[in-house]
Amino acid sequence: MISLENIPIRRKLTAAIMFTSGIVLVLACIAFTIYEFVAFRKDITRNVGTLAKVIAANSTGALAFQNEKDATEVLSALKAERHIAAAALYDKDGVLFARYPTNALPRFFPVTPGPDGHLFDGDNLIFSEPVAAEKRLGTLYLKSDLEALYDRTLLYAGITVLFLAGSFVVAFAISTSLQGRIAKPILELAETAQRVSHEKDYSVRARIGGKDELGQLARSFNDMLTQIHERDLALSEKEERLRLALQSARTGVWDWNLITGKLTWDEFLYPMFGVEKEKFRGTIEHVNELAHPEDRAWLTEALARSIAEKTDFFAEFRIVTGNGTARYIASRGRAFYDSNGKPVRMIGVSADITERKRTEQALRESEEKYRRLSAELEERVEKRTLELATLNQELEAFTYSVSHDLRAPLRHINAYAQLIQEEIAPNITPTVKGHIKRIVDGAKNMGQLIDDLLNLARVGKLELTREKILLRPMIEDVISLLKPDTENRQIEWQIGNLRWAECDSGLLKQVFVNLLSNAVKYTRLREKTVIKVDHTVINGEPVIFVRDNGVGFDMRYASKLFGVFQRLHLAEQFEGTGVGLATVARIIQKHHGKIWAEAELDKGATFYFTIPGLHS
Repeated sequence: MISLENIPIRRKLTAAIMFTSGIVLVLACIAFTIYEFVAFRKDITRNVGTLAKVIAANSTGALAFQNEKDATEVLSALKAERHIAAAALYDKDGVLFARYPTNALPRFFPVTPGPDGHLFDGDNLIFSEPVAAEKRLGTLYLKSDLEALYDRTLLYAGITVLFLAGSFVVAFAISTSLQGRIAKPILELAETAQRVSHEKDYSVRARIGGKDELGQLARSFNDMLTQIHERDLALSEKEERLRLALQSARTGVWDWNLITGKLTWDEFLYPMFGVEKEKFRGTIEHVNELAHPEDRAWLTEALARSIAEKTDFFAEFRIVTGNGTARYIASRGRAFYDSNGKPVRMIGVSADITERKRTEQALRESEEKYRRLSAELEERVEKRTLELATLNQELEAFTYSVSHDLRAPLRHINAYAQLIQEEIAPNITPTVKGHIKRIVDGAKNMGQLIDDLLNLARVGKLELTREKILLRPMIEDVISLLKPDTENRQIEWQIGNLRWAECDSGLLKQVFVNLLSNAVKYTRLREKTVIKVDHTVINGEPVIFVRDNGVGFDMRYASKLFGVFQRLHLAEQFEGTGVGLATVARIIQKHHGKIWAEAELDKGATFYFTIPGLHS
């Protein structure tokens, strides 16, 4: 039996068209014949039913007067209907009264009439029609054969056969004509593919006949050839680049035939192994002889294990050149197997890694030297840390001593100044009074400076105690603390919807005390003071800011703002020690946060700060 796969495509197309059209025609003819059969059957039923009604109407008088002769004459009128096989009249009691044909025996008629209506009994159509005037007088029995139905069915069957035969002839002629047009582009495409396959010429292109599926197929085939051609050129370029790369990297390729045992090297491997091309025997045993004696056994074992376990081969081994110097070689390869799993070939590359090995050795020596230096450095750091701790303790003792030793002279200065003022009060002049006031104010400022320095030192020693606090109540508490400095002033406090922060509440409160007191101080010259405390987001981080409409400062000196004893305004204008903002910066740094300021002369200043755990 010929396989469908081996049939030419022209025959496949013809067979497909003929088979499809044949199935459609046969189904259409069958449907038409069934339709005609059913329709004609309905026509016969309707005609016989009409005839039964007419005969029943003409038989009312005969049954009413029990006139058998008249009944027989009425039934005899059915002679004109050649398909009426039998007829009979039954009286109202269901007794046979008259029959047609008259010579038919009574046993050929039913003993009693059946129910009113019609039914198909085999090859006959039987009607039971009531005979009635004002009341039912009897029943008409009428039996008709179906020869007309069968004759017409046979006629349509013959016509269908002739129609199918003619249709098949026409379909075959049309399919023969069309299959050539349809198959031609496919055959041309097949010829082009065969040419490309045989000649390896990817510049050949198939003819594109139209915009249908075959045209799309030819276009796609041409696109595929273009891509293959481009990839072939790219592969050639990559092969050339690989060759140049191997040459520049002094890497060689080897090919080991596991069936014959022949080992083939490219031109780069001979100088790498220190062997002349004519003296290389082309065997793995010769390579093993070139290897360092300590590496031969495990090199042979690594090759055998890679082939047996079907894994990639990799080895770094030493060779001994003719002049006795050692050289490091790195080889990598992979074995290939036949369909039975038998190893037949191994291909790989080898590279000279002597310089890398020397570099690694130098690096190991450097690492060892670094470890020694690190140990010495750690020892020095521990020593310096101990010295720093000692200095800090001495500094704390010195700070404590200074704070107490300086406070006593300051108290004496205040006391003696007050005594002098009291003793010469009756004769005191404005000039002397001014001198005494400056002495008192200087002592007071000196005391404040000592307090600020102690506070700054205390901030450096404190350990942070982080807790979750609400910011707005803290700010409102700070504002209430500043009331003595804000009496008789028109200040508008603008407090934003600040939420909470995870921080040291005491230190953060000190930040707000210093920032808000500065804002109050440097807005003293304004008729109406506006101080705003709110939050924003800068570079994705929540930031709190304190803004005022005070005198501001020159941004050229912003770098000095948070230094100790750094002041950007004259002491005669605004009091202060220059330690407050340094304390603020120290607190923010202790929280691992950031603080900065922006300002413009006579247009106010804004201080920004952010700390981890701040939620805006």
